[in-house]
Amino acid sequence: MVSNTNQKTLIILPSLDPAFAKDAVIRVLQNSESGKDVILLTQSSSELIQSLQLKCCKLHSDLNIQEIKEISERYAQSKSAVIEVAVIIGFENGHIAQLLWTHSIPVIQFVDETPQTQESIRVFNKYSRYMGAILFSSSDVKTATHEKCPDSKAVASYLCSPDDHMQLSGLLKKIGGELGERMIVETQDRKQIFGSDALDMNYAYPALCHQKKRAVGEFTNAWRTGIGLTRPRAGFHPGIYAEECHVEGENPLAHYLRAGEPVGQWSLPVIRPTFFFARKRSKLKAALQIHLFYPEMSAELIRRIKRSSSRPDLFISVPTEEALQETRRHFKKFTDRRVEIRMVPNRGRDIGPLLTEFRGDLQAYEVIGHVHTKKSLHLGDRGFVDQWRKLLLENMIGGKKPMMDVILKKMESDPKLGLVFPDDPSIIGWTKNRDPAKALMQRMGLKVELPKRSLSFPVGTMFWARAVALQPLFDLNLEWSDYPEEPAPLDGTILHAIERLLPFVVEGGGYNSAVTYVSGFSK
Repeated sequence: MVSNTNQKTLIILPSLDPAFAKDAVIRVLQNSESGKDVILLTQSSSELIQSLQLKCCKLHSDLNIQEIKEISERYAQSKSAVIEVAVIIGFENGHIAQLLWTHSIPVIQFVDETPQTQESIRVFNKYSRYMGAILFSSSDVKTATHEKCPDSKAVASYLCSPDDHMQLSGLLKKIGGELGERMIVETQDRKQIFGSDALDMNYAYPALCHQKKRAVGEFTNAWRTGIGLTRPRAGFHPGIYAEECHVEGENPLAHYLRAGEPVGQWSLPVIRPTFFFARKRSKLKAALQIHLFYPEMSAELIRRIKRSSSRPDLFISVPTEEALQETRRHFKKFTDRRVEIRMVPNRGRDIGPLLTEFRGDLQAYEVIGHVHTKKSLHLGDRGFVDQWRKLLLENMIGGKKPMMDVILKKMESDPKLGLVFPDDPSIIGWTKNRDPAKALMQRMGLKVELPKRSLSFPVGTMFWARAVALQPLFDLNLEWSDYPEEPAPLDGTILHAIERLLPFVVEGGGYNSAVTYVSGFSK
C-alpha cells in the first residue's frame, strides 16, 4: 500500500467483531508483504492480535476511542513516520477521519454493514465528507448506507467482496495512490488560500474565526465534496468562477488567486456601512413593502426602520383581521409617511403581496424595498433561522448600522444599480427551479441567458430594487390563483423561481446588481 520506507499506512480498527474487518482486512495484513509499513490501532487485546500473526511495524492495542484519537493525531504530526493513507473500520471512528484529513492524510473507510443506531447514522453522515473514499462490501450495503447517510453519496465509493483478498489489496493500493495525488493538490490549494486574506473568517466561518488553518481546510473540503459549500468573502462566488473559467481538479478560490483575481460576473460590488459618508437623506422616492405574517415581530421591524433617517412609505400585508388590527396599533405613530396596511390571502407567501396586492401602488415609486418576517418553520434549527433573519434584516433595513440610508444613498449615486440584496455566505443553486425560471423569462420576453448551475440571488427574497427594473415582473399581472395553495411545496414553485430570477430580470433591463455586507452578521 506504500512504497517509501518512511511512509506508513495507518489502520484504525475497533474490535474484531465486524465480519468485513475480520475476514478481509486482517487477512490482507496476514498476507501482506508490506506489513512492515503498517501501523495498527485497535480496541482488541494484544493477545488476540498476536494470535492472528499480523504483520505490522507498530501495534497499539487495548485502546479506547479517546486513546485512538490521541495516538492518531500523534502519528499525523510525526515527521519520522509519514502517514501516506489511513484505513478506518467502524462508524464510531468518523471523527478521526476529520482529524487525519485536517493534517492532509487521505482516509479510506470500510463499510460492511449499514449504520443501525441514530447516533452511528448521525456520526457517519456528518464525518463522511472527510473521507477520501468508501469501500463497500456489497451494492446492497452501499445503497442502504446512502439512503440513511445522504452526505456519503458525495464520497467516491468502491465495491469489493470480503472474500477477494487480492482484489481488496489491489484496491487499497490503487485508491491510496489516487487519494495521495489528490491530497497533494488540495494541500497546495490550502497553502495558497492560507497565505492570502481571501477567506474572510467572520463572514464564512464565524465559529472558526480564530482557527484559520481549520477554516481553510473546511473550505477546500467543502468545494471538493460539494457538502457545506460557502463563499469565502462577500461578493465572490467560487461556483460561478469555476464554471466560467472551466476550473477542474483545483479549488476555485485558489485558482482565482493564482490567476491574479480577475474581474468577472463571479464578483459583485459590495456595499458596506462604511460607504455612508453623510447623514443626508436620499431624495429617491422610496417605498418599503413588508409582509408581516407574524405581527408579533412588528416591534423589531419598527426599531430597525427607525435606525435610518430615510422615510419610505410603508405597504404592509397581513394574513388575518386580528393581525390587521394589531399591526395598525403598532404602526399608528408613523404619521410622517404613507402607511397602507391590508389583509391578504394566505397564498403567495411574501411574493403575492409584492407582485399582486400592491402591484399598482409600488410602480409609482423609484425604489422599492421588500422584506418579510421570516421564520421558516420547516427548518428545525430555530437558532439558525433567527441568525438568518437577523442577517437579512440587518442588511436590508438596519439595526447596528443605518443600512436603509446606506443603500438608498448608493442607489441615488449610481443610476444603473437596479438590485441590492444581502450577501448570503451559503451556496444555493437552481435546485428544481431552472425550468420554471426559463418559462417565466420567456413569458416576460427577456433574453438573458441563465447559468446552468451557479448563481447569485437574494436568498430569502429580501432586497431593494428600482421599480422600473422590476417592471417585467409587474407586467406578468400575477393573480392570487397563480401561486400555490398552502402548505406550499418547499421547492420548485413559481415563488422559488421568481426569487432566483430577480438578478436576471434586472439585468434584462440594463441594470446591475450589488450585495450588502454588515460585519458581525452571518449564518
